[in-house]
Amino acid sequence: MSLIKRFLLIFTLCLSYFANAQKNDYKAYSHYLILSDITSNLDSSIFYIEKAINVAEPFAEDFRQLSFLYFKKGNVKKAKKAFFSAVNAGYQLEKDDKFNDKAFKLDYDSSYLNTADKTKFGMFVQDLWNSRKKAIRKLRDNYLKRNLKTDDEIFEAMLQNENYFQSLRFMFYDNKVNDSVAFPYIAKYGPSPNSYYMLDLLKSDLFPHRRNCARFNGLTITMLLNHGVSGFLNKQDAEEFITILWNLVIRGDLKPREYAAAYDQYVQFFIQPDKNMLGTTRYRDEEGNSRIMDLIDPGHVNEIRKKYWLDSIQNYCEQYNVKLPKNYE
Repeated sequence: MSLIKRFLLIFTLCLSYFANAQKNDYKAYSHYLILSDITSNLDSSIFYIEKAINVAEPFAEDFRQLSFLYFKKGNVKKAKKAFFSAVNAGYQLEKDDKFNDKAFKLDYDSSYLNTADKTKFGMFVQDLWNSRKKAIRKLRDNYLKRNLKTDDEIFEAMLQNENYFQSLRFMFYDNKVNDSVAFPYIAKYGPSPNSYYMLDLLKSDLFPHRRNCARFNGLTITMLLNHGVSGFLNKQDAEEFITILWNLVIRGDLKPREYAAAYDQYVQFFIQPDKNMLGTTRYRDEEGNSRIMDLIDPGHVNEIRKKYWLDSIQNYCEQYNVKLPKNYE
């Protein structure tokens, strides 16, 4: 190979590397999604989501949100295209055919097609499913073919560990076991094996990638992380876990809000049980309103939230119709 050809090859590889590095800028991705959420202009909301999609590999639910916005705008053609992109990125509408062939199988179906959703967009999705079922299933099959077997098996093992814990705990809830001494220890230490399994995976950089797994979604990962954080035997281990976990946000396997929920779980279990840091923990107040629990540092909460790629707590509460913390108002 000539010197010029070698130079051109190296130059091309460098361009490819930097293009990919720039492609997955999840800080910018999160920033554009915030702008999309807080604007009251529909065209601007669409514009910012599309900006996000261009700077990093998108999350399936963000394609779905784009579909909703296009539907709201009346552009059914683009709404369909965006919804198909959501399925291609991992959005799941039914249980996979090969689900029962998995070594570990645990069915979490909350993110499947919601036939009880009678909103206009809900009916649009159901009609799309009924009319284009074959095409949607093909997209799902293509997504599953892109899964990495090792990552998928690890994630399914994590789900199965969660199932062991949940099954044991519900034996007490369902009065199949009546042991007032054992129950609090089961509730506290039941998830501990999974806690340390996930910590080891993070420390060895083997934690599964979201898009390599069939059922790594907002529902399953939030459940795993919240119980995983609470299962650590001491604050030092929990702090190490929550610190390393941020790397999954940077690489695009966790959304900032999913990380924030795990972080506030850590705060409640190991720092201050009646407060939270990032403003993700809710409760029902005396008037029956959904309200954010009191904050550890209300004066700097927005600075702290910004550090973790979150919008202001005022915008968050307004968007989700939640009352601000009492020690912030």
